[in-house]
Amino acid sequence: MSAATVHEVDPHDDESFRAWYDAFRDGVTAGRTAPLCESYDALAASLRNPSSRKRRVAVAAREGAVTVGGMLLEYHLEHDLDVVGVEIAVPEPQRRRGAGGSLWDHATARAAELGRGTLSVELNVPAGRPWQDAPGGRFAASRGFTSEHVEDHYARAWPVPHVPVATDPAYELLTWTGATPEEHLEAYAAMQTAMSADVPTGNLTREARTITAEQIRESDQRLLSSYRVYVALAVTTAQRRPAGYTLVFVDRSNPVDGLQDDTLVLQEHRGHGLGAALKAANYAQMSPAEPALRRLHTWTAQSNDAMRTVNARFGFEVAEVMHELERRPR
Repeated sequence: MSAATVHEVDPHDDESFRAWYDAFRDGVTAGRTAPLCESYDALAASLRNPSSRKRRVAVAAREGAVTVGGMLLEYHLEHDLDVVGVEIAVPEPQRRRGAGGSLWDHATARAAELGRGTLSVELNVPAGRPWQDAPGGRFAASRGFTSEHVEDHYARAWPVPHVPVATDPAYELLTWTGATPEEHLEAYAAMQTAMSADVPTGNLTREARTITAEQIRESDQRLLSSYRVYVALAVTTAQRRPAGYTLVFVDRSNPVDGLQDDTLVLQEHRGHGLGAALKAANYAQMSPAEPALRRLHTWTAQSNDAMRTVNARFGFEVAEVMHELERRPR
């Protein structure tokens, strides 16, 4: 068994944070066909310049001077106040020696200090494989976690071939990259608020949030230091009311993998092909700007048939299945 000691890592200490990141990344990506892990620069920027609404804490397991595992703790400060997100990553050569257990003990102690009783983890497994049989699954199951929400992780090679999409004349598609234009701030905040309420979350402990224009400004300022951000917004032609949006991030320091994040069409505007039209418009503005991009990732709830159909239309294929697990107070 490992004689690992556990320490919270100062993100401003380049040497220890780099050692933590290397172990964390190696553990996150090991054995996966299409892993997506935040770059060193993006994670360092996030932890060194924390959001006013969320905390992220890097924790290392060490044997002597060697970092043998990493953990990222995340918790919100304005909502989901009983939840701590936990991501434990141990490189394959270091597994089954106790480092993961030591990190887990630290996570439960930290959650108790915060007065939070629900711990949440994400587990990516090959399609068709029971999550309890996957690396990390047996560990989570033995500690009382249950799967509360399931999403397919899709990936496809970039560039995405042009997909002809007819746009209903009742709608106009607006696109931008970078900071949200002032004239769209209120509409974009309203769309993200709707996304918070509408996104499938299964039986997870999650609260819907209200997103303000000021929060969008703060988020833009933080994100744009590490990511290029591409947005397409649909508005009604007659009244200029928001109807849907889609969002893609590309890491500036590792622009090989992109993240297709939110896509939402409001309930009253569905059935007009806006989901596909929004994605096509956004990919069109991205294409000339991302020559190094090689792969695009997205996660979609298995219950979201409409978006699964859109994903298939653009050639996305399921790379693995992501289970969101929770351990709740007993």
